Amino acid sequence: MKRTLIMLGSTNSTKINAITEAIASFPEQLAGAQIEAVQVDSLDQPFNEDIKKGGIARAKAALEKAGEKGPGETIYGIGIEGGLSKYMGTWYITAYCHVVRDDGTEHGAWTSLLECPRDIVDAVKREAQSLGSVVERMAKEKNWDSSGGAFGTLTGGRFTRFHALRNALILCFSPFFVKT
Repeated sequence: MKRTLIMLGSTNSTKINAITEAIASFPEQLAGAQIEAVQVDSLDQPFNEDIKKGGIARAKAALEKAGEKGPGETIYGIGIEGGLSKYMGTWYITAYCHVVRDDGTEHGAWTSLLECPRDIVDAVKREAQSLGSVVERMAKEKNWDSSGGAFGTLTGGRFTRFHALRNALILCFSPFFVKT
């Protein structure tokens, strides 16, 4: 019997929900896949290229936590890292999602880029705090990690962290299954 195990390098409920819905987009390939959320090391507030490096490191660390692969089993490691990235002189909130399969095949995708208000960027840098802590304090939002996140706060809930991550995860998995 073929078994698929997806190791998510985070125990965050928004990330778990996003991967659950993303794999539902591949019913023929990932039907019945088991998701295991595991804690892996993360970066303090990442900027620019460290966002991608963090997503890759999380995916590989999650895959390693799966242990020995069984017969007929396929294992995927998923890493998600969010942060601030400067593009053409403007700071954006984004996240990088990375999927690595047990055979070493890897694919990644970025979420949307949402322009980050300058006062938030300045506070993150000045206070050496995470984006989440700063936005949560400024927006007086509780449980920022598992709610709409910066995307949700800055779009009035119209486009949330969940939406951004789900879409990027669909993009990550597509090259494994859609051949041209």
